[in-house]
Amino acid sequence: MPDFALPTHYSGDLRRALNRVAWELTISLDADASLIYWVTDDGLCVPLVASGVINDEERKAVFSTSLDSSTDLLVDFILTNLRSVSSGSVSSDHRISPSILTQLKADAALAVPVMGNNRITGLVIAIRKGRYDPFSMNQLSLAEAVSGSIALALENAQLYQATRDRLIETQSIHQVTLALLQKLELDEVLEIVCTEARRLTSARGSSIGLVEGEEWLRIMHSTGETLEK
Repeated sequence: MPDFALPTHYSGDLRRALNRVAWELTISLDADASLIYWVTDDGLCVPLVASGVINDEERKAVFSTSLDSSTDLLVDFILTNLRSVSSGSVSSDHRISPSILTQLKADAALAVPVMGNNRITGLVIAIRKGRYDPFSMNQLSLAEAVSGSIALALENAQLYQATRDRLIETQSIHQVTLALLQKLELDEVLEIVCTEARRLTSARGSSIGLVEGEEWLRIMHSTGETLEK
């Protein structure tokens, strides 16, 4: 039995972990390729990994855009019905075609929703090319079981990111507070505030402006890229 276990805690490399799962899934399902998507709160499917036999053109088709229900019938079916779907004739299956499956020239396919926190958080897709035999019920059950591990991986990654963001926020507030309490020159305080604002928001630049009159700002300090540059 392949090892589908995912790390309990993440240091950041979610894609590497999911790529290993996608590869094992491709082999176990006797598929040609497997894809894993992250589904946002508003139903947008963002590609995370693609493993198996996928050429450069197909890989570009996968990663060049996100999928949504308005243009992809497979996504519409999954988001509407909240259940897995399998087909042995993708091109003539009007439930799921046209979709990313037709772009990849899949003949047989299965798609499984990844459920977490009472909503769809991801999507797992496996495809076969040149073979019209549908995936078996056992293979579908295996894919659904693996989706549970993927759900935990996505949830852990989101929790890790939330914790990291909160830590950065706390550290930034601490640095600004220290700057205000210490006997620093105004320019030094403004430098710390701008630097921590950039770090907290992952912005390219930060500026502090002073309102003079009712119509314009005078820039007191800035770091990184600014509108003036």
